Amino acid sequence: MLVMKILNTSGGFKVKNKVWVFDLSLIVVVAIAVLILFNRNEIIKLKDIFVDDVDVSNVSRINIIRSSDNKEIILKGKQAEEFLDTLLNTELKQTKVSDKTIKESFWITTFRENNVAALGVRMDKNLLVDAYSYKGSKNNSKYFKAENGSVFDKTEKLFE
Repeated sequence: MLVMKILNTSGGFKVKNKVWVFDLSLIVVVAIAVLILFNRNEIIKLKDIFVDDVDVSNVSRINIIRSSDNKEIILKGKQAEEFLDTLLNTELKQTKVSDKTIKESFWITTFRENNVAALGVRMDKNLLVDAYSYKGSKNNSKYFKAENGSVFDKTEKLFE
């Protein structure tokens, strides 16, 4: 249809400015909408990514190490299940970069029965989260940014 508007039956090119501008604008708007649709950063949760790697009911313990002083705490039983549930349900957005100015971070490792490591998470004060599976899944070493600091605050309180 655009070609018919541009080409005249006499063989010359006559462009109707208003129609041409409208058609071009429409193409630009559609292209921008497609780019936004494919580049949007959806909110996800660790449990959705690592669904095969960890199950709350199958966790025997969780080791958490605070990087500033290498202090370690171990969570077991109900306390481990509650913490893991909070961690797995934290809302995240995937990010491509890591912040190098980390002031405090925690290294979290979940273990299944028979002392088998399942899921590792490094979380820092800037709310950056690096999660990885000990099974070597395709989801390893993906960086995320937590939507809020509640899981970091909960982790800090464990060390008080």
